[in-house]
Amino acid sequence: MSTIYVFQAEVPALGEVPASDDVFLLYDTSAGRTKSVTAALAGGAGGTVTAGTTAAAFSNNGITTAQTSAGAFSLTAPDRAGLEKTILFPASTGIRTVTPAGATILGSTINPGAATVITVTGTSDTVSASVTLVSSSTSVWYRKAHAGPVVSS
Repeated sequence: MSTIYVFQAEVPALGEVPASDDVFLLYDTSAGRTKSVTAALAGGAGGTVTAGTTAAAFSNNGITTAQTSAGAFSLTAPDRAGLEKTILFPASTGIRTVTPAGATILGSTINPGAATVITVTGTSDTVSASVTLVSSSTSVWYRKAHAGPVVSS
């Protein structure tokens, strides 16, 4: 069995955050060969934190904080399997809904077969809620975890 080139023994460490166009060496197990991936693409898997606004379209990975007032949000369909998306809902007295655009959310708290909307109904003393989704394809999100009063239907 062959091994990939042992670069870590011969080259110095970067010592800083890589630039978006820096390239990593990657062994693609499905293709059985070595490939390269940019830091920007690899970093995208880690997610980013963004804030939500009224009728906001949440990106398909990363972390999004929804606004505290009532709002209807949409979640972009995943563009590949293995993405994680966490939506944070601060305490609120309003109802916030998240509807996936072009995808399905499975594994809801009420109907595990076919959830299409995530609803959070806040009250003045409700603590923050969150839901973490993971994609299995370009058309399906699964609920991985949730905390607080997240209700899906």
